[in-house]
Amino acid sequence: MTISALLLSCELFDEDQAVDQEDFNTDQYFYAGLENGMVLKINPIEEEIWSEQIGDEPITAIERNRNGNMIIGTEDGYVHKLDDDGNRIWEYDEQEDFISGIAIDDENNTYTLGGDGLHKISPDGEYVWRYSDAGGGSEGVVAFQEEYLLTAAGNAIHKLDTSGQQQWVYDDPDAAVSEIRSNEGDLIIVATQGDGLHQIDSEGAPVRQIYSSGWIDVVGIDQDQNMYIGTGSDENSGGEAELVKLRENGSQVWSEPWERDGEFRQIQIDDEGFVFPVGSGLDEIRAYNRNAEKIWTYQLETSPVSLMIL
Repeated sequence: MTISALLLSCELFDEDQAVDQEDFNTDQYFYAGLENGMVLKINPIEEEIWSEQIGDEPITAIERNRNGNMIIGTEDGYVHKLDDDGNRIWEYDEQEDFISGIAIDDENNTYTLGGDGLHKISPDGEYVWRYSDAGGGSEGVVAFQEEYLLTAAGNAIHKLDTSGQQQWVYDDPDAAVSEIRSNEGDLIIVATQGDGLHQIDSEGAPVRQIYSSGWIDVVGIDQDQNMYIGTGSDENSGGEAELVKLRENGSQVWSEPWERDGEFRQIQIDDEGFVFPVGSGLDEIRAYNRNAEKIWTYQLETSPVSLMIL
């Protein structure tokens, strides 16, 4: 494997631009899936570790399991498992088009959401079961919480156990669900494309609407339970794209204009509280500190980034 054809550059901004830049962990690794089907491992000091061309289709989902292996989904419905050195372990081709979400349980079973619903895949890459009621396609999401799965397509969230048995369905939002996150106390954060940010309990009962500003693509939660959301980035939202920090109670701390085309796809937050938002069509990886200052970028010259994990 080589990355010689991929031109990458990174920049750490001046100290007066980032009050806590000295805390930025330059020893961590990023795993990025690109729109040209490439996966790469990099770190913040311009060291390219490896790259692997998965195929010609965009990477649409990526997660790491408890052993450090990566599970990667693509737009044409394939699922791939790679080790930390980028070597392929298996390929799963039982799913129909567009892998929109991946979750991994404590036993390293993989759950993938595609055009024909949610599949459970064993650690060895074998089909286990399929749950078809949650739909799929490009807008579906799935998350693992404690011993259960949360999956959504459209405006309904389904809670399943790991054998595929439905526990409840929550369908109160007046808009499609775009992201599901868990925070402390077994509460579930639900982001929607038009109906703001909701909070429900572990039994599927609504708790409150914690942010009412319409269109939200993605949400990330840090260790202090602050939330970072990507808002208003679709042409149907009627608003400008912004990266917004909220307190646990939903009150706004700051907002930062997000100047680029396309929608937010992901927000990752590292252990030090640095925020890594990813948007479609964006040809760089960015890091922001807690005060909304962009402190680091990693430029990708060959293809925009689809998704990344830390």
